[in-house]
Amino acid sequence: MTTKDNSDKPAIVLVHGAFADGSGWQHVIPLLEQDGYTVIAVQNPLTSFGDDVATTKRVIDAQKGSVVAVGHSYGGAVITAAAAGNAHVKALVYVAAFAPDAREKIGELLDKYGPSAFSAALAPPDAAGFLYIDRAKFHDVVAKDVSLAEARVMAATQKPIAGAGLGRPFPRGISWPRKIRPSNRSFSDSWPNEWAPIRPRSSRVTCPLSRIRKKSPN
Repeated sequence: MTTKDNSDKPAIVLVHGAFADGSGWQHVIPLLEQDGYTVIAVQNPLTSFGDDVATTKRVIDAQKGSVVAVGHSYGGAVITAAAAGNAHVKALVYVAAFAPDAREKIGELLDKYGPSAFSAALAPPDAAGFLYIDRAKFHDVVAKDVSLAEARVMAATQKPIAGAGLGRPFPRGISWPRKIRPSNRSFSDSWPNEWAPIRPRSSRVTCPLSRIRKKSPN
């Protein structure tokens, strides 16, 4: 496989959602690299929102030159906070992701417009307060666009998230950057998921994210 020169292109920082890790971008990374982009998938600990923001910020700060940050689901809230005040981040991309305003609670957004199937699929927190998705409901709620066999593997290897972080208000002074930098949103509104056109609205940044698949929020 040949790749294009990436000397004048931004680094792409991919941020996974809850109950997942960086390997969830395994089908996206080769496509971006083939087009000449440097791609880094963050491995967030999911131990707290603050820990995830700090980890993502560290990865963003380590890149040379401009950055496009891409967040899936819970990862959308993470990139919003991690990119705040960083002039090197030229665009944010939200893939079926949370984009909370200041003082909004991430967990409350799940049911803001009525009860969600996702909330009903959460198992009771474990002894340390970490949340999992009921394995019997994982395929239908999170991964309906993959085979049942693959969904079972995803359910067995899901990475739990600290429930306390979902109930904390989004920090003051940080919110979805409508007027700060280019941002694009991709919504998952039907099954099976489809390929979604996503491109940062900036003449300074071109990023072929039109081949990122939409995923349901997690």
